[in-house]
Amino acid sequence: MHIDDNGPHPAAGRHLWPGRPQRRQRSLWWPVAAAAAVIGLALLLAATGCRRADFADLADRTPLPATPVDMDTAAKPLAAIFNLGMAHYATGDWPAAADQLGRADRMLQADPRSGPADQPLFAPFVRMYQGVALLQGGQVAEARAVFDAMADPAVARPLRERGLWYGAQCRLLQGEPDGALDLLAELGGSPVYAELARDQAEAVSRRLGR
Repeated sequence: MHIDDNGPHPAAGRHLWPGRPQRRQRSLWWPVAAAAAVIGLALLLAATGCRRADFADLADRTPLPATPVDMDTAAKPLAAIFNLGMAHYATGDWPAAADQLGRADRMLQADPRSGPADQPLFAPFVRMYQGVALLQGGQVAEARAVFDAMADPAVARPLRERGLWYGAQCRLLQGEPDGALDLLAELGGSPVYAELARDQAEAVSRRLGR
């Protein structure tokens, strides 16, 4: 007597049992199907990761040139911190530049009158360079927060445009092409960034297959 998963039956008759070939076929294909599903999921996850990274090479992280500022009328502690931050910026010491310019920004927030006289745009100017230093130092999320604040319509146009431009670069680095395209579209009338924004938007759209 032979016993299998279909119950007991004579050993001599087991080759005549009607469903065995079909059961063997199912048992063969289930592992294959399961393996295919696992491979498909892995490829999907890999493709998702690739899509996030596929736009980083299109980002332009070129830093703004360091611009000298007359700090003679500013509070001396602020002037010292700002000048130190810009000195680090000029030499490409991005972490140190971001740190010192961040300190200068906090000092300005605590005392808005401590900045240089007759330079109402000094505070966003400091934040702009802080954001660039953060971006160059690889702190993309922190830089994005700075640039998004600068992209506010209430900010003076030249500084706002820089916020839009660098905010778009942050989004490309973070794998958010649609967000980057939204910001680039706002630069269509910029005397500085219009052509750059158009060319970059075309490259991103091509990458997206649009």
